This record gives sequence, C-alpha cells and structure tokens, in this order.
Amino acid sequence: MSASTANPAQSIVFLQTKLEVLNVQVQDQTMARHLTAEQKRAINHQRRTLWL
Repeated sequence: MSASTANPAQSIVFLQTKLEVLNVQVQDQTMARHLTAEQKRAINHQRRTLWL
C-alpha cells in the first residue's frame, strides 16, 4: 500500500505501526548488548518460529 493512494487515516496507522516496529528494533539492540550469547540464541530461535 502506498501512502499517497491511501486515505489519511490509513496512512497514519501505517506510519504508527512502522514506528512501533522501529522502536522495538532499537530497544532490542540496546537490550542485546546486555544479553548473554545463550539468551541471544533463544531469542533468535523464538523470532524464527514466530515468523514461520
């Protein structure tokens, strides 16, 4: 969906969703610095199973 053809409300929701995803990614990266390798493996495994 391109933002130009969508109505404004849809565009706003789309952008908010994208921002939330980016915020989560940044938080994940910040937290990841404090995780052990074992914890990172577990998280990556969870992510892979979520997206399948």
